[in-house]
Amino acid sequence: MFPTRTYYRPLSRFDIYKLALIDESTIEYQRSAWERLKKSINSKINKVNTSNLPSIIRELFNNNIIRGRGLLAHNIIRAQIASPFYTPVYAALVSVINTILPEIGELIAKHLISSFHHTYEQNDKINCLSTIKFIGHFINQNILHSLVALEMLVVLLENPTDDSVELAIEFLNICVEKLSQVSLHGLDSVFSTLNNLLNESSLNECTLHIIEVLFAIRKDQFKVNPMIQPGLDLVDESDQHTHIITLDDPCEPEPMLNIFRYDDQYEENENEYEEFRRKIISESYGDKQERQQRQIKIIDLTETNLVEHQCTVYRTIQSNTNVEECAQKLINMNLHSGQEIELCQMIVDICAQQRTYEHVFGLLGQHFCLSRKEYVEYFEKIFQDQYKIIDYLEYVKLRKVAKFFAHLLVTDAISCAVDVELVVRNSCN
Repeated sequence: MFPTRTYYRPLSRFDIYKLALIDESTIEYQRSAWERLKKSINSKINKVNTSNLPSIIRELFNNNIIRGRGLLAHNIIRAQIASPFYTPVYAALVSVINTILPEIGELIAKHLISSFHHTYEQNDKINCLSTIKFIGHFINQNILHSLVALEMLVVLLENPTDDSVELAIEFLNICVEKLSQVSLHGLDSVFSTLNNLLNESSLNECTLHIIEVLFAIRKDQFKVNPMIQPGLDLVDESDQHTHIITLDDPCEPEPMLNIFRYDDQYEENENEYEEFRRKIISESYGDKQERQQRQIKIIDLTETNLVEHQCTVYRTIQSNTNVEECAQKLINMNLHSGQEIELCQMIVDICAQQRTYEHVFGLLGQHFCLSRKEYVEYFEKIFQDQYKIIDYLEYVKLRKVAKFFAHLLVTDAISCAVDVELVVRNSCN
């Protein structure tokens, strides 16, 4: 037998890289962990809706959102701009995070106020509208104090134009009920200004009509615009943390929070967050959840159940040639509170995803509207939201969505009054 010889083989670059990926003190490991954190936060924010909100919140806290607070703020704001229909949902998400980590709620609020300054000064009406809608829901959820709402209305109405007045009306439509509860005197002053515009200004007739509609809503005690939608009032009043931020406060964005930085105490900080996460999960979703269940029934659908629900809707539409039978099956599905409007949105989305417009979708929407008055309101709301993001829709999808709502308008399934905003925008532009 010959003795076995061993030879020394120096480590290759790839070997060194693999070793670095398992050593938390190396920049390679931390950069890889940062990329995983970024993808995880982005994935969870993109799939949030009314039904899965509680489960998404728990999943978010499985990530170190203190380290990734800049990523979280960026993704929430970006998702809200892309999907303004879900603005109340994103605000509810932030309201829960804000009770546990107020610094994140404050960070997002400052981002929004900075965005309001920038978009208003640049006459960027579309993005300014998106920003003020989000701020309005922050005020409804008690994330932001109502003081900033009054300041914004003063800015919008100080030198009134058709665009600035329309933005002010949109803002009031969201948080007018909240302002009527906490700052009635300030709200009366705003309505006094609007009344003067009705009598003395040279605004476009369509803009004046929008002001008149708002006065009619006020006469009805703002019943048309509830502060918080069913299923989104998730935080006890005693647990809320309201930030008092004014338009004059420094609210510059912090872009460095979105960029990877090496952490000398990475392992220690990760361990501290893990202890913090276990504590807030046991407290926030233990005793607190029992209290909330006595006040509101929160439906916790997993991602799998949500996808199955969407597939069921799609299969039901595709497999039924009889429109009435299909509509009846969808209406009789076991829907939870808040899922009815999502069902309507799903019908519009499926319609837009077809190769060509299919007449069955218009008939289906029409049947929904005839079955219950609530569905008329849902489709009218979706119609307005789709119009507000018209510039972001692909041309092919836009044609199909337009034909769908054209059918509902022609058949009087939804009121032609909902078309007022379209006329206003076209006339004013």
